[in-house]
Amino acid sequence: RIRKEALWTHLLKKLLPRHVTLPQEYPCGKKHFDRYYNEKQFIADKGWLKKHQSLRKSFFPILCNWLVELHFELFGDHSRKLMCRSPLNPIHLAMKYLFRFLSLVASISSNRLQLVGVSCYQIAVDYALGKSETAKLDLDAKRYAYYTDNAYTASEVTEMTTDIKNVLQKHQSYIPKNQLDVFTPTEALNSLMRSLLLDENILVVLFGNYLVDLSMHDTDFSEKYPSEIAASAVLLACDMAEKECTPAMREVILRSCFKSSHMELQETSRAMRRLYEGACKQETGTAIIDNAMLPKYSMVIKHYSTKFMEWIQGKLSPRHRTCLFKKELKEA
Repeated sequence: RIRKEALWTHLLKKLLPRHVTLPQEYPCGKKHFDRYYNEKQFIADKGWLKKHQSLRKSFFPILCNWLVELHFELFGDHSRKLMCRSPLNPIHLAMKYLFRFLSLVASISSNRLQLVGVSCYQIAVDYALGKSETAKLDLDAKRYAYYTDNAYTASEVTEMTTDIKNVLQKHQSYIPKNQLDVFTPTEALNSLMRSLLLDENILVVLFGNYLVDLSMHDTDFSEKYPSEIAASAVLLACDMAEKECTPAMREVILRSCFKSSHMELQETSRAMRRLYEGACKQETGTAIIDNAMLPKYSMVIKHYSTKFMEWIQGKLSPRHRTCLFKKELKEA
């Protein structure tokens, strides 16, 4: 066993950037290597957007918001059928597929972006639920084409989903679990919250999930590791919820994303705070002159506005919160 752990530690060190050094006592096994390898495998390439001349950064918040709206229409805002801790984890999965696919292919035209988006979403839901379950719900290519206002045909959706899966699978040299399995920022957040014993702090959980769900709209975060997004979200969530983050907690947070100092998280944390401030402006309608320039993520804002209002009114007790944010969502 010791030899195996030494091997996985050696392989993990090879994957990590040169300036990162693992602590002597860092527990490393196959699962640690697999997780980091998965994060690295599905991260978007630096400058991937430049490959697509007709695409603009502003297109992606609109696309993501539409996918969230579609997701809520299909499953409701609790996503009980998907049995996931975060109701929006399938959208994170779809956006990971989308950004990675766009990193690997030649130029995609703007009039095909929605097709790629809805195809990635179909792959994500099929993976989360299983093909047999989606068949029972009639979630097939024809139905997804209908939700695009028939801008595309069912055969186009089928062809695109096949192309996306082929491209994603072709570029994987090592498959830890499943070719479509992706470690998302929401999974990283949930894991980190549990290790910090923060998963029962309602306000920190709400802020953390809100920040992570906002981040999937912004292409800047497509080039960040999920563990780094989660770490930044936890630090900001603790600050916003006025929850003390002790030195020991900060050490756990840094170790979760293989960072040696908080300076390495500053860029991501600042970008996340700007995103949150933009959402606040959009929600309150302030800075109306610039409102047209704000990213559009109204569905996520609406979803969390309801949750924060329930918390203010005292409706989100620890017992009730577990019905919203735990793996097996049960009907009330």
